[in-house]
Amino acid sequence: MLMHLTSRPVSVAAVSPGRVAPSIPSAPVSDTAIRAEIAGCFVDADNRRTDTVVLACTHYPLLTGRFRAVAPWPVDWLDPAPAIARRVADLLRDHPSAATPAPPQIFFTSGRAPSPALAKALANYGF
Repeated sequence: MLMHLTSRPVSVAAVSPGRVAPSIPSAPVSDTAIRAEIAGCFVDADNRRTDTVVLACTHYPLLTGRFRAVAPWPVDWLDPAPAIARRVADLLRDHPSAATPAPPQIFFTSGRAPSPALAKALANYGF
């Protein structure tokens, strides 16, 4: 499918998240841990290198700047969140909204409060 869209050979490697994503809400994450987390995303074989990484964890967009800083070479970092948000907006468009908009809410399924760094980052988004 991707090859039809790009008209060039495409390889896709699925890389599972490691230990960084679950620890983001509760503790600072070292550059060493981040470097180890993204290492599997970078493939250099047969004169071809990774050129795009899709961020598939909801925590990862918060770390994109750090990913760029520790990546072994520059790549495009694709954050699917805007596309997901557009799709949700499309689905909700046909439903009446509340008379008074509710304030933004966020729920942590871990039951833990966010770390000060995460709380500060989320505050930039109205949470």
